[in-house]
Amino acid sequence: MHKDSRFCPLRWFGVAILLITLVWSGCAPPPRVAMPERPPVERPVAKPPVQPPKPADVGDDVFTAAENFYRQKQYDKALDTYTAYLSRYPNGSWVADSLLKIGMIHREKGRLAQALSSFQKLSLDFPNSALAAEAEVASFPIYYQMKNYGGVIQRATSLLKQRLAPDIYRQTVDWLAQAYFASGRAADALLVYAQAMGNVDATTQLAFRKNMESMAAKTDPDELMRLVNRIGQPEMQGEIVYFAAAGYFQKEDYDKAHAAIDLFRKDYPQNPKRSQIDALALQIKQQAEYEKHTIGCILPLSGTYEAYGKRALRGIEMAQYMFGATRPSEPVTVLVKDSQSTPEGSAAAVRELADAKVAAILGPIGSADSAAETSQSLGIPILVLTQKDRITQIGNQVFRHFITPEMQAEKLVSYAVTSKGLRRFAVLYPKDSYGTGMMNAFWDRVQAAGGTMVGAEGYDPASADFGLPIQKLTGAFFQGQPSGTPPNADIDVLFIPESPARVSQILPQLVYYNLKPRLILGTNLWHTPAMMPLAGGLDAELVCTDAFDPDIEKAPVPEFVKLCTETYNEKPGLIEAITYDSASILFESVLKPKIRFRSDIRKELLAMPSWIGVTGKTRFLPNRDCQKELLIFRIQTDRFLDMTGF
Repeated sequence: MHKDSRFCPLRWFGVAILLITLVWSGCAPPPRVAMPERPPVERPVAKPPVQPPKPADVGDDVFTAAENFYRQKQYDKALDTYTAYLSRYPNGSWVADSLLKIGMIHREKGRLAQALSSFQKLSLDFPNSALAAEAEVASFPIYYQMKNYGGVIQRATSLLKQRLAPDIYRQTVDWLAQAYFASGRAADALLVYAQAMGNVDATTQLAFRKNMESMAAKTDPDELMRLVNRIGQPEMQGEIVYFAAAGYFQKEDYDKAHAAIDLFRKDYPQNPKRSQIDALALQIKQQAEYEKHTIGCILPLSGTYEAYGKRALRGIEMAQYMFGATRPSEPVTVLVKDSQSTPEGSAAAVRELADAKVAAILGPIGSADSAAETSQSLGIPILVLTQKDRITQIGNQVFRHFITPEMQAEKLVSYAVTSKGLRRFAVLYPKDSYGTGMMNAFWDRVQAAGGTMVGAEGYDPASADFGLPIQKLTGAFFQGQPSGTPPNADIDVLFIPESPARVSQILPQLVYYNLKPRLILGTNLWHTPAMMPLAGGLDAELVCTDAFDPDIEKAPVPEFVKLCTETYNEKPGLIEAITYDSASILFESVLKPKIRFRSDIRKELLAMPSWIGVTGKTRFLPNRDCQKELLIFRIQTDRFLDMTGF
């Protein structure tokens, strides 16, 4: 290539400079333009900030105040404040809440009609509110209290068709079941619970089952069995069958109980109640497994009451002998256990007799609580020989055959009022359990007979001075009168529940302090020859009561007295006589052909017509206490004159 055509940077740089110079020099400068002056800027004056609009008064403060009063249980203030809210804000946000709380307050105060009015207004004005359901539930206890069970049933049934909160649902089911049960529809009540089980949590299920058990225990088991097929859930069906079996057991209908148990084991073998049904079956088996011809007997053959125990044993031995003589083909075995005169010994004796599978138990004498409780727990009928108050309330297996303070008081008061026409009574008694019990029984009978109790004075059982209580009865003590002054209290009848030895000390002091009743009454403790000398020289008539008299000529007493005299060389007393009758009653009852279970013995005793024995007529009342016709005697210096016929 030719060397002149090569690119030379320096040459081109010079050319560029030359061109720029020519352009610059050939262009005229632009004319200057005058700029107008800017006017002064006025700065804006600061304005006060704009306040937001004041919110409308919607009553929140009033409602909050009412709620605070309600939480503090200041119900009157809360009621006034809720009412003020409704008056000032009839369309407010808290109207429904206020109506509910107003109803609650009225209900709490017992104003049931006003409470219902408030609840009903809430339901009508706010039918779609959750509070409407609460108002319905709140009204249930009111209808229930008013015994308007139909109202509860109607409203609860309707409410359950809605979608409810869990707590509202639980309460509604509860009230519906309770209303059904109260109206005599136990099966429907149980069905309500059973059908609700799948809709509640485990805690509520437990509560429902507890209520079901309580209801089922009071429901006829036949009705329970009819209910089984109405329940769709197998587990609940099994529970109802169990409840029915338990009901039959309580009614002592063991055949039907067995049938229910068999059904349970066949159709519901995995049911949670299986262990309980097996225990029930075992109890029924124990009722059937006993020695039909064996009677247990508990007596104090040692210890404090040994003398009474040995006399009672005579009565039992004579009863066994006489029963065998009249019914040789049906011998009776008697197993005798010593109570050792203690409660612990009595309870141990019951357990030993239970192991021996006795049909029933006779005894003990005196303190019988522990023996009765043990026998009741084991399901063995027991016939106790005691005056202990309310002993038969221990349970349905406990019977009593003995004379009680109430029996004696009733006989004595009846004689005084009916035979003698006397109305003014007083009691002089020792302050011990025997004397106090007799005094209370006597007082009750006097009032029941329309008599007047002038007074009742107690004394120290260890004292031999009876002057102070006697003067209190006469009124002399309160007026400061000396002894021998005519009393101002006119006492017709004086009751002294004491032993003959103490009565012999009291009677002279009655004369000394010028207490002169026309009739002086005593208990069966007076029915002894030791009282005869005390009758001499008295203006008053001495009278006592008892259940047995060996000198009565009416059968079967003479034969019994003869047997005792020939066997033991002395006449029988009350202890021998009452144990003789008690044993005879049991022998006769346990050997009835229809007796299959121990419970049948109990039923036989209750169904027994008046038993005519050596202690008179006897029968057992529904409370299993005995009813006896006592004797009444006028004490004379040479005999006890029978005044039973008045």
